[in-house]
Amino acid sequence: TSIRLYSILANPSGEESQDEFIAIENYSNESIVITNWSVADLSKSYELEGELAAGEILYLYRSETKIALNNSGGETVSLYAPTNSLVDQLTYDKANEDEFYVRTDAGWIIPSEAAEEESSALTEYEEQDEIGDTENEEDIETPDINPTISFISASVSEPKETTSSASDDLVVYTGSVIAEPGVLGSQISYVDGMQIFQYQGDFPDVSVGDFVEVVGEKSTSRGEERIKIDEALNMTTIGKAFVEAESLHIDEITERHIGELIKVEGMISEKSSQNIWIEQDDSTLKIVLKDGASISGSIFDLGESYRVTGVLSTYDGELRLLPRSSKDIKKIQDNSAIATTADEYVSSPNTSTTQIIGWVLIAGSIGSLMFFAWKHYAKNPTPKQTKNA
Repeated sequence: TSIRLYSILANPSGEESQDEFIAIENYSNESIVITNWSVADLSKSYELEGELAAGEILYLYRSETKIALNNSGGETVSLYAPTNSLVDQLTYDKANEDEFYVRTDAGWIIPSEAAEEESSALTEYEEQDEIGDTENEEDIETPDINPTISFISASVSEPKETTSSASDDLVVYTGSVIAEPGVLGSQISYVDGMQIFQYQGDFPDVSVGDFVEVVGEKSTSRGEERIKIDEALNMTTIGKAFVEAESLHIDEITERHIGELIKVEGMISEKSSQNIWIEQDDSTLKIVLKDGASISGSIFDLGESYRVTGVLSTYDGELRLLPRSSKDIKKIQDNSAIATTADEYVSSPNTSTTQIIGWVLIAGSIGSLMFFAWKHYAKNPTPKQTKNA
């Protein structure tokens, strides 16, 4: 079979009921129907359905499967075919916080431990070179921490995707950072029009507005396209760009806008701790509050109107708006709030501004009249009254 377990996160730093997951992978070149397949731990199983595209990785979150993986005391995760035959399995003793088990061609690894071993090997090599001891130098290889990739240049303008000359499996994507790494998920960032994924959360230090070049493999997760990068070096800042959210009516939003920064207005019709529903002229959009954005659902009041900016995402066909911080949320007072987001500040003439200008002109006119009156009386003083003799 060409379906296998790909990655497991049993002990996320955030809310386990939301971020804990089991991931499976179709590593073939053809789509495979996964209906009646199942994943299971030692106490519970979850049946799959649908189809997995070639190269697609499917993330099955605990909120969906209800499978609560053990952090200690041992655990076994299994993948079963429709005949209930065991296809793949991983057994571990414990899961440290934010520690992933990831499938590679060499077997299962914990990326954080692999990175430490690589760093240790590099330090050993540098120390050996520093003391000039060449006796065992041939036995020590320099870790390949910076593989050579032929990058394709692109102008700092609109998002662009091309194929890398280094590998037929790699693409080069350029665009502006619209969501910093870790804000909308520990493993993701957003570059205008595309989700960027790194399974260990190893991203460079980038900010909203950085124009970057990303080299990685294109894949799909929960119906959303993304680019997987191996390490931080595969995401390079090459300039700066102005980032502005596109204002849309809710009924104008389509799959074409997935991965883009948009802005909507509407009334809050329903809410829970992490999910908010905003309604505009009988059209509704779901807003999801991610832990990394540090937004409390309590800032939304039912029946009140808000302007919300965020990245449009999809989860199994359901469009969702992901605000990046509380700055992306603005309550509309009397249906006329000044538009402000984390990356744009727009002011426009209004009644208050006109009134201020009017008062300034009136004050100026009064001042001019007083000035001319003073000059007049300075030249023609009022005659003093005299007493009758």
